Amino acid sequence: MFDEYDSPTFRTKPDDFRNMASPFFQFISSSCQLSLQAISTQLLAFYSTTLITPKLISPEQFQIQINQLISGFIENTAQVFLNSLLLANNMTRANMLISGLSSDSILTLYPDYYYRIYYDYEYVYDNTDQVYNATLSGTNCDCQYSSWCKQQAIVYYIDAITYLFVIPGIFVGCYVVEAVLQSDLQCFYNFSCLQELSDKLMINISESDVLSLNSSRYQMDTSMLEIISNLMVEEWNNRTSYSIYFNRCQPKSCTATYIGRGDIVYIVTTMITLIGGLTTLYKFLVPIIVSVFMKIIIPFITQKFNQNNVTPTIETIPSPRIPI
Repeated sequence: MFDEYDSPTFRTKPDDFRNMASPFFQFISSSCQLSLQAISTQLLAFYSTTLITPKLISPEQFQIQINQLISGFIENTAQVFLNSLLLANNMTRANMLISGLSSDSILTLYPDYYYRIYYDYEYVYDNTDQVYNATLSGTNCDCQYSSWCKQQAIVYYIDAITYLFVIPGIFVGCYVVEAVLQSDLQCFYNFSCLQELSDKLMINISESDVLSLNSSRYQMDTSMLEIISNLMVEEWNNRTSYSIYFNRCQPKSCTATYIGRGDIVYIVTTMITLIGGLTTLYKFLVPIIVSVFMKIIIPFITQKFNQNNVTPTIETIPSPRIPI
């Protein structure tokens, strides 16, 4: 329905979920597909990674190094994906692009200001920033200053005044991306909540469409930002084989070290063996040591002693006689 100025007589409010329900779910679906593409791309590089060790390592050390490589791969993939998403958002904000849903600003028609050109009317429009009221803080947020403004999503009656349903965990905002990232899926874990939402949106659902906490590692109130930051992955499955690594390594020799605590029998046996071994060693070494001492050491000491103790001699010189 339009008025005489070709303007619609009915306009949904910016916080009416029906205004952004379709792009809301489309963004979640697209994020899942983009996440799969990002993981597939990063896996190509990860599969080319080679584990090189200077020597064969134990299965425990092998598993530790593999876990470190996988953790680094997951963190790097998630960071690259999130940076790409935030880069697109920052470019949208920096270039001051207007949302097609008029969620960030509204084009206002001024019918009093127009002029006629060849029997056609050209109207004057103005751009008005959208302002959201944050339910949690109770303060207004202007989309001109922040793209992360949000407001509780509501389903209105056709008069755009009467509340039909306030959707828990779902927010609307300046842009669809920021609104989705700040929302959570708690309503989709509750059948009664999901049933009421589907009735207001006039879609059919069944109990199988309800999310289950038993099959998810995320909580009901986990934000979509955290879920997307984890690449929307529920579980990472890792299959590694130490036997393949062992066969590839092809060690020439292997040594094993056994560390244990001996009992009293082991201690006594070891001491007897040690004493018997020392006795045999002494029988072999003592004659050699004595022979070397008698034949080399003692003569050498005697010679040095004789050289240092020389007997002094006194020579008498007769004095000349002087005649008187």
